[in-house]
Amino acid sequence: MCLACWTQLRGALTDVADWLAEDLELTRTGRTKFTGAPIGRVKGWSERALPIRPAAAAIADQLPTVLYSWVRELWDMHAARWLACETCDAQWFGGEQQHAVPECTGRWDLRVEQLGDIDTTTAGLARWLLGHTTWIRTHPAAEDLHGQVINAYRAAMKVIDRPPAREYIGMCSAELEGQLCEVDLFASEDQDSVSCRGCGANWSVRDRRAWLSDAVDHQYLPPALVIAAVARHGYRLTMSMLRNYRARGRLTAYVVDPEFIGPLREQDDRYGWRVRPMVEQDYPSPLYLVADVVDVLNSKHRRTRLDK
Repeated sequence: MCLACWTQLRGALTDVADWLAEDLELTRTGRTKFTGAPIGRVKGWSERALPIRPAAAAIADQLPTVLYSWVRELWDMHAARWLACETCDAQWFGGEQQHAVPECTGRWDLRVEQLGDIDTTTAGLARWLLGHTTWIRTHPAAEDLHGQVINAYRAAMKVIDRPPAREYIGMCSAELEGQLCEVDLFASEDQDSVSCRGCGANWSVRDRRAWLSDAVDHQYLPPALVIAAVARHGYRLTMSMLRNYRARGRLTAYVVDPEFIGPLREQDDRYGWRVRPMVEQDYPSPLYLVADVVDVLNSKHRRTRLDK
C-alpha cells in the first residue's frame, strides 16, 4: 500500500475510533442533532430515543462487518502456527520433530494462535487496525482492504447527516475594479468548482489546490508548520526526521535576515523572502523551505519503492 493510500486509510480509521462510531450509533437511533456549522458537531440529543432509522442501522452494521473481516484476515495470515500431537501433547515449532514420549505414534495436528478477547465494537476494531500498520501495508490484498474500508467509511459519513468537511483553498483574489477580492474560498472533497460568495467568480477546485500547494511549498516555515504543510502531499514527517535530515546535510535550515546581501533563489524574489543559511551563532528557531523538505521526502519514497 502506497503512502498516500495509507494516509487516507489511517485518517478514516482514526475518525471511526475517535467519533464516527459513536455518531453513527446516535444517528441509528435518531438522536443526533447538528448545527449549521461548516463542519457540524453533536449539540445534544433527546432523552427519549426515536425509532431506529433503517439506513443508518444498515450502515452501522456494515462498517464493523468490514472492519472485523479484515481484522480476521490479517490475524489469520500472521498468527503463530505449530503442530501438536493429539496423544502426548508434544508441540513442534520447527527443527527436529519429536514426541514427548518416544514410543508415541499419535497424529500431529495443526494449531493456530487464537485472536483472543479483543474489543469488537466499531471503534475498537478501528483501533486494532491502526495498531497493525505493517500487516496492513504489506498484505497482498492491501488495495482491496483500502477500498472496502474507505467505501464503508464514506457511506457512514453520508448517513450520519454530518455536513462534509470543507477544505480551505485560498483567498478568491479575483480583480474587482483594480482591487483583489479577499473572500476566503472553501470546497468539499468531491467538488469540481466553487463560486465566490462575494464576487461570484467561479474557480476550479483542482487549480486552486495546486496554486495553494505551490504557494505553501515556497514558504520558509518553522518545523511544526512544515510538518503540517507536507501532510498535504501525503507524507508523514516528525521533528526528529527534520533534525536527522539537517544533521546529514540533506536539508538546510534558514533564518530571516533583511540585511543579507547574497544570491537569492528565484522563489525568494517572487515571494519576498530574504533569508540566509542558519549558522551556529543564530538563536531563532530554524526555518525550512517546504519545497526542499518535499524533495527529500520524494527522494526517500522513490528509493523505498526501488528497494522493494
